[in-house]
Amino acid sequence: MSRYLLSTHAFVCRVNDHAIVLDLRRDEYTAISGVEAHALSALVRGWPKLDAAVEREAACAEGGTTITRRLLEEGVLTRSETVGKDATPVTLERVTASIIDGVPYRHRLTIRDIYHFVHAWIAVTAMLRFWPLERVVHHVRVRKARAGHRQAALAPDRLRGLIAGYFRLQLSAFSPLDACLRNSLTLIEFLAHYRIYPTWVIGVRVAPWGAHSWVQCGPLLLNGDPAHVQSFTPIMAV
Repeated sequence: MSRYLLSTHAFVCRVNDHAIVLDLRRDEYTAISGVEAHALSALVRGWPKLDAAVEREAACAEGGTTITRRLLEEGVLTRSETVGKDATPVTLERVTASIIDGVPYRHRLTIRDIYHFVHAWIAVTAMLRFWPLERVVHHVRVRKARAGHRQAALAPDRLRGLIAGYFRLQLSAFSPLDACLRNSLTLIEFLAHYRIYPTWVIGVRVAPWGAHSWVQCGPLLLNGDPAHVQSFTPIMAV
């Protein structure tokens, strides 16, 4: 029987023969090797399973006492049902295309668009400077949950127009290169002004190591290159 849960501020996914943990409170990632990751699957409820070959190797190895103790000390694992959750990895539709593929960047910007973009840019600048990542995620999650059925209908043409307008404004405000988190959050904040709440995703890869943030609606990517995003495994989705 599983004895531990994943803390609510942590997320885990399986990438090849590794389990990757994102700890929002510490704002850091931890890569756990196949043998140790398999040992945790017997101790943590919902922990991702690994390949059969890794499981056979793990069966001949020592248990996960050391890694379990470390994750407990770091606050990633907990015994409490109140502050814990299943470690089941997030499941999302795979990104297959960009929403603006083949669509010219033509959108008649309005004063309202400009105002909402500036507001979003200022809000995200303040968040990234003064808030820990855990609070940023909480802010996005709570607002989306409160919106509920009040979310605007996602008419494709309307959404494409807003995205095209956002990118016109974004290019004059900051470069998206090496700024995927800022770009995704600014887009999230911008669209929230129109009662549109897409999915904000953080993904990871191990060879080579990297983390990436993007925004999607179902299989449609709202920012970035689909081929690039497909090389990452989602670890968190809001």
